[in-house]
Amino acid sequence: MPTAISNEAWKKIILFGTPALIAGLAGIYYLYSSSKSTRSKRTRTDTSDELLVRKECPVTEVPAQTPLDAAVALKNRGNKNFKVGRYEKAVECYTEALEQCPPSAINERATFHQNRAAARENLHQYEKAIEDCTAALELSPKYLKALNRRSHLYEKVEDLQKCLLDATAACMLERFQ
Repeated sequence: MPTAISNEAWKKIILFGTPALIAGLAGIYYLYSSSKSTRSKRTRTDTSDELLVRKECPVTEVPAQTPLDAAVALKNRGNKNFKVGRYEKAVECYTEALEQCPPSAINERATFHQNRAAARENLHQYEKAIEDCTAALELSPKYLKALNRRSHLYEKVEDLQKCLLDATAACMLERFQ
């Protein structure tokens, strides 16, 4: 004779099963949607902030030969400002780097957005930082640093559902290591 599941058992199933199901579906959706967009875009192969090694001199001291060189020099200046706590100046440098950078430099543009998000996070401009992380992820969907930062930012603005989605997607991309 089959036994009925008790009320207490149903509560546990719903309490633990629903978030796990949602997280799993969100991760599958994220991986499916990111795999479609990577067919037409280059994928990010390096998740560090330093995609290209350039001279650490300000743009005014080193004449830039290309717009990309100028953008990387501005990013380096922004990194220096960030390291010493001048976050507003760092945001200005990263913004100018994005303006100078050619649209075809996808990985660099993603890095500039993520760096600007980090500076904005330190300025407590969480919504703008989330926008920058989203822009970085649109350019490079598997950019773990931007995905993790956006997850933490969602937590700070108490959007826990989106935080969980990003954290789950990051875990899946890292293969739960």
